[in-house]
Amino acid sequence: MRLITVNSQSIYLLDDPVDWSTPFKAKARLKANVETGLTNREGRRALAASLMFRLSSNVQAVGMAARVLRAALRAYQNEPVAVPLWPAACRWADRASAEFTGGLNYVFKADGSQSEVYETEPGWPAADDKIVPLVVGYFDGRELTMDTDDLVKFAFALEEDSPPEWAVSPVAYTAPAGPKPDAYAVAPRLFPFPTNWDQPRTTLTLRIDREQIGFGREQSAVARAAAVARTVEQTAWASRVEGFTAGQLLRFFADHGAGKSFWTSGAGRVGSLHANLPANASGLLFEGAEPYLTGDYIAFLQGGRLVLGVGPIANTGAADFSKLVTDTNAMIIWSDGSGALAQ
Repeated sequence: MRLITVNSQSIYLLDDPVDWSTPFKAKARLKANVETGLTNREGRRALAASLMFRLSSNVQAVGMAARVLRAALRAYQNEPVAVPLWPAACRWADRASAEFTGGLNYVFKADGSQSEVYETEPGWPAADDKIVPLVVGYFDGRELTMDTDDLVKFAFALEEDSPPEWAVSPVAYTAPAGPKPDAYAVAPRLFPFPTNWDQPRTTLTLRIDREQIGFGREQSAVARAAAVARTVEQTAWASRVEGFTAGQLLRFFADHGAGKSFWTSGAGRVGSLHANLPANASGLLFEGAEPYLTGDYIAFLQGGRLVLGVGPIANTGAADFSKLVTDTNAMIIWSDGSGALAQ
């Protein structure tokens, strides 16, 4: 940990080696104002255009580096601290395709012979040198343990608080589009991760709002104007997707975390195709008394992932759709519109 100067501002750089026997945790959040309306639905307004990170980890220093770290922490007051987002590190030659980009970066040679914190790219790094974006903020917690005079372990938590131009941004990613409800100008995107169907839970809440006649009269269930507010909430785990990066995950979160709608499959009713769909298939007939209504949406899953959604269903007993999936083992899950379209 050493004191550096960036744009005439004094900042501590915590570049000591990470103790990888313990987790390096990075939590991203998007500041938003949350309000609940009469229908019990949340309305969100973004207060920040970029993600805010909270980092927690352990570093260790040996020999002279241990004494330098100990001295720096003793001298530390409440200055900003820059911590490398180590899981986002990559080769200098690969920086154009990196999962994360930052306004303030740290480049260094593997042998530690040269390093630099920069906003504008320097000219000296070679292709195999390493680059990592920096998260700048303030310590929220810190604990120094001195095992010996030559070995220091430092556990810290850092809350990001930096100018917008220093924000760490995930890679650009656009999820596939789903069905387009009539009231929407554009089609909401499909949730890009498969759902773990081991323990899904769906809750349907109904609230009846009845008008009162006069002042202070008792509400009654007879012949009064009433509005039904229906809220469907689903809780389930998402599964990891092979080849899907953390940058794509956080980009989807950044785009939708402030309340932007997206499609996700609900746990209303599960079925599977009995045979491959023919090339001229244009409809789907459900067997038995399926609990769905006109206006519901159908989710088509392959490998647990939502590959396409169709709807709303026009006629009870059948759903019109174009040819979607041909795999006999493809799973079909229905969900009502309020449960499938989430925020």
